[in-house]
Amino acid sequence: MDRQLKPIYLIQMNHFDPIWRRCWDRRFEYDGRIFAAYADLQEAIISDWIRTADRGKTTFVLEQAVSLRKYIERHPEHYGTLRRLARERRIEILAGGEIIPDANMPMGESLVRNLLYGILWAEKTLGIPVNIGCRNDGFGSSAQIPQIFRQCEIRWLPFLSYKTPAGDYWRGLDGSTLYVRPPQARLLLGSNVKLAPCNACKGKGCKACQDRGFVQDGRVELTEWLADTGSEPFGLISLGGEEAPPCMDLEKQVAERAENA
Repeated sequence: MDRQLKPIYLIQMNHFDPIWRRCWDRRFEYDGRIFAAYADLQEAIISDWIRTADRGKTTFVLEQAVSLRKYIERHPEHYGTLRRLARERRIEILAGGEIIPDANMPMGESLVRNLLYGILWAEKTLGIPVNIGCRNDGFGSSAQIPQIFRQCEIRWLPFLSYKTPAGDYWRGLDGSTLYVRPPQARLLLGSNVKLAPCNACKGKGCKACQDRGFVQDGRVELTEWLADTGSEPFGLISLGGEEAPPCMDLEKQVAERAENA
């Protein structure tokens, strides 16, 4: 009997911090080197994603609205391309909100507004529904998260970090329930490279770094393949990490993997 083949979906997805070890949209100079802002890194990564998607069939996912909002502010000329890629289901924004907040300290209204404003902006901007929740790298998750997400019409929250529910469902204080089981047949590829200033220009921007001010090595590669999906209906390969520049010949690497499968 022939083996039944199941679909394997490959997405590009980087975790983007709005602020942590860098400023959001201001560069920082220290010891003669200029460190790029988070918005600069995200601009470069999203630009590379758009470039590869526009010339082929690759897809990419953003966790929160603020990353795309800042990108469109800087590159309004790409708005039409983003809308087209959204119609083709090759770009998606997850329901992380305007940003992914730490949820144990803010008031409930702040959490609601953050999530709702991010969802509504993304849906209006790209013209596609936002219906998959995301709390990647969120330090702490309030017990009212299920209530808040369900009231924003989110039923599935597969992206959670640190302390997570023991089962497939998470029930909130008011009885609201979220499905939180992530895809089980999945392979996560990437790294947390923490991009340093370009060695040639010390972060000022030059030909070696494509005028970006930071090193261009450490790009994510398709080094493995998901060999078996088990009993799951599909497999998922996620290429990304944190501050990891994307693969620029992904379709070629996928084709090579398929030939050797």
